[in-house]
Amino acid sequence: MDETSKITITLDGDVADLYRWLRKDPEVTRDVPVRPDEAADAPGEMGVTFEAVVAVVGDVLALGSLLFSVRDWRAARDPGPAVTFERNGVVITLKDDSPETIRHIMEVLSDQADQ
Repeated sequence: MDETSKITITLDGDVADLYRWLRKDPEVTRDVPVRPDEAADAPGEMGVTFEAVVAVVGDVLALGSLLFSVRDWRAARDPGPAVTFERNGVVITLKDDSPETIRHIMEVLSDQADQ
């Protein structure tokens, strides 16, 4: 996997729920491979713990699909949790769903693809 195309998504809350949402969104599944970033469970525990979702974006259209799907996921929750994106060491958090915020996050993450 090309590290410049990898975006790690974290949040305070049910990361597995976000992963399931992204996997059901046809716009995302068509253009953005996503996978869980699993943590090792503590001794004696069963199951898998999701720490993050890893998405691989190939271009700005795929990035837009990912961001709009995350925005829609947040909008379906009250209140929608803050969602953090990390790409090439740059971290940015989505705390509101305004078009300006989405545009800003898209610009920041797009700039990191060129690094």
